[in-house]
Amino acid sequence: MKIALLHNGHHWKSYSIVRSLVEELSSRFECSIIHKGEDAKNFDLVFIIGQPRTLPIKNDNKFVVCFGLSDPGRFYQKLYDQTDVYATIDYNMIGQDPKNIYFPPFCDPEYFYPVKVQKRYDCVFIGSGWHPTSQNRVEVVTAIREQGYSVLTAGYRWPEHKDSIPFVSGRKLIKCYCLAKVSIDLTSDIAPISSRIFQAMACGTPTITPLREDKVGLFEPNELIYSFRDKGSKIIDPVAFLLTVESALKQDLTNVSLKGRKACLSKHMVKHRVDCLIKHLKSKELI
Repeated sequence: MKIALLHNGHHWKSYSIVRSLVEELSSRFECSIIHKGEDAKNFDLVFIIGQPRTLPIKNDNKFVVCFGLSDPGRFYQKLYDQTDVYATIDYNMIGQDPKNIYFPPFCDPEYFYPVKVQKRYDCVFIGSGWHPTSQNRVEVVTAIREQGYSVLTAGYRWPEHKDSIPFVSGRKLIKCYCLAKVSIDLTSDIAPISSRIFQAMACGTPTITPLREDKVGLFEPNELIYSFRDKGSKIIDPVAFLLTVESALKQDLTNVSLKGRKACLSKHMVKHRVDCLIKHLKSKELI
């Protein structure tokens, strides 16, 4: 069987889930890496990772497995229509079509791990200050800061502040996680689970995140610190989240840190996700 990995290479310089996934699949299969859909015509199985510049031509002799790593915000219907198996991070798509399988984000300990630095901040948040599905991140962070807690933010669309820096990747990103006592996840209910949760946990930094059904299925209660909010909202309750932060910072978080990292290494690495995918493909006799 001739196998190809089709991706655009856009995230290759960063420590992204695209890079980790390409590297893991390349280690499992003897395959060719291609960047244009028209180059896929001579292959039996094509893995599409991200959104390629051009799509492969669908035919009955070729199976296409696509990873929806930016769903639902960047769901691409034309790509979906050419797919035999669709591995999506969007929990809400499961059950809508038999070809959809759940493929949650993961950690890659090769790129995310604890480093010994002094804890300079109470909290860290990695990501944009405003997002269409999480519209009050600035309000939540401001509420935490107004109570005297220090919050490092790394990303775009944040108001000017001494503890706000632009987007970071690589070693700088690892250091940001390790500089804080806790990482805060400000992803809304209508967005998929954030890969930042797994990155922080792999770095040994406890994560505060809103309680959701998809997280309950992935994590034990003592592996994350849960905050509550209304289901289906784009808005995070600043008061409830602040109370969770205050409660967490008064505790010894060593146990949560150790259990979170142990959980990542035992069941949330990229190899675990690919194991599940391969098992599914074998059940469909695709490989």
